[in-house]
Amino acid sequence: QEGNRSLNNSTIGDMYWTTALWLESFSMVPQIWMMSRKRLHGSLSHHFVAATFVARVLVAAFWFHVYPELKLRTQSWNYPGYGVVAAYGLQMLVVSDFMYFYLCKASNGSAYTMGGSEPIVL
Repeated sequence: QEGNRSLNNSTIGDMYWTTALWLESFSMVPQIWMMSRKRLHGSLSHHFVAATFVARVLVAAFWFHVYPELKLRTQSWNYPGYGVVAAYGLQMLVVSDFMYFYLCKASNGSAYTMGGSEPIVL
């Protein structure tokens, strides 16, 4: 499959986009760390992280279906495509522990505490 070869063809634009993608992969780590260390807590912060996770899952689903189009003709292996899929996989992995506890508490309607912080009613 050749795919769409007119995706942008801008080296600078691709570098900016790729850098932003990988920065996003790690940007949630400080947020989750602060919440777990009781320095930042509150339902809005927890809901923000959960909503961001859902957004990342949806974007990852899109890229999972279109990553073959990123393969360069000169390469036998799709480095750009697998890099994008790996970055979104990493984003979901970073937040998955938080989401497990968030969803467990939300499913039974109990108060949510993280690292001994004040209870948050979901």
